Amino acid sequence: APRLPVHPHAVDQPPIRYLPSNRRACPKTKRTMTAARKPQSQGSRELMHEMSIWATQHRPKLILTEYMRRLVLAQPPDPLEFLKNEIRTNPVVPGPYNIEETDERPVAEQEKRLDVRSLNTKKASLRRVFDRFANKEGLVKVAKLLVDCEENPTILLEACPKHARDLPLALEKVVTEGGLMDWAAFRDCGLQCMSGPGLSPGQEAD
Repeated sequence: APRLPVHPHAVDQPPIRYLPSNRRACPKTKRTMTAARKPQSQGSRELMHEMSIWATQHRPKLILTEYMRRLVLAQPPDPLEFLKNEIRTNPVVPGPYNIEETDERPVAEQEKRLDVRSLNTKKASLRRVFDRFANKEGLVKVAKLLVDCEENPTILLEACPKHARDLPLALEKVVTEGGLMDWAAFRDCGLQCMSGPGLSPGQEAD
């Protein structure tokens, strides 16, 4: 049989292989490496708590939200001058924290979260926590206490099992000098916290 002429630019190529539809070749995807997050140092975590405590006590979000509301309603031609005047003549003063809120949980649920131990037993439990963190001057750095209790939840679970989640929130609201708290303030805060039903598991604080 006569041979067909070979094209001058033809080259030897491997035979084409066709894959089944369920085995089609796909381009290689690049693997992205995510750097592992370094754990925060003790100092960094204490600083975060100090910032949180300041924000809890001074409530800047509430203040800024109110000034923004006034600004949008008034729509002044000079917003900065308007805000300066508002701050001088009609400053925003957040209300106190000691406003009692209605507990909408069933009575049976509230009763389960009450700490029925004696007053002396509660004081002794709080004293053990306080002495664990107190410095030579008899003061506790609140931010350090909160960090350590996050790392070791059993500290508060043993001292106040029904209020282990409530006490850190209550301590953040106590105004201190330099973030240091004495025994009397710690005791009063703890006893006030444990006087009512604690947060139920899974319940969020307001």
